[in-house]
Amino acid sequence: MAVLAQPDAFFRHVRTHLFGGHMAQSQVDGINAIIAAWAKYGDGNLQRLSYVLATPNVETGGAYQPVYEYGPRSYFNKYEPGTKLGKRLGNTVKGDGFRFRGTGMVQSTGRGNAIRAGKKLGLDLVGHPELMMDISVSAQILVVGTLEGWFTGKGLAAYIDDADESDDEDLKEFIQARRTVNGQDKALVIGKDALIFEAALKAGGYGKKPAATSAPAKPAPAPTASKPAKSPLAMLATAAIALAIGLYQFAKANGVPLP
Repeated sequence: MAVLAQPDAFFRHVRTHLFGGHMAQSQVDGINAIIAAWAKYGDGNLQRLSYVLATPNVETGGAYQPVYEYGPRSYFNKYEPGTKLGKRLGNTVKGDGFRFRGTGMVQSTGRGNAIRAGKKLGLDLVGHPELMMDISVSAQILVVGTLEGWFTGKGLAAYIDDADESDDEDLKEFIQARRTVNGQDKALVIGKDALIFEAALKAGGYGKKPAATSAPAKPAPAPTASKPAKSPLAMLATAAIALAIGLYQFAKANGVPLP
């Protein structure tokens, strides 16, 4: 799927309107990883991609790199098997609360999500949950998880339609789309960031093929050197010599005495 025809224009808009004129390379790498994951798993909807791109600005504190949910080990006891949260997250083994704490660019949490993501991506994320800290894996979990409703049972299509509407209407949808990840926590902040990404994607030619570059013109073949034309006098001299040679050969062949 073609995503951006003009990535420079896209990043220029994001850098100016979201990051105050400066972006670290790590932020660029994170956003590129999300765009690559969208190219593989996305549904082509510009507004949904805008929302996906905006989500890590809150979930990672603007780092756009995979992070672990913060807190001492005891903090994650609330996710342990037998607790209300632990049951909802599919945690079944003691230690799952910490082992499957919030991870990545969307803070995927729980054994259940690790199983689901592992099946989708073809990875053993239960045996190796640290793989969810890989930027490419994390971006794919963000994209597929929000589209398919892994985290709350609701996917982005439940809140963001296929119509390109006014910013006010899009913002309403973006605010509700927070329910795909975490209720209404920071919903307005993410919604406004999604509007910035929406404008950036349009500036970057989302969905359009990059302009074809014309092949350089082949150089014209070098002109072949032409022989200079002979003057009439030179041509007469050449003819006279040829005639003399012919007469000599005739005389010699017929026994005619030569002077």
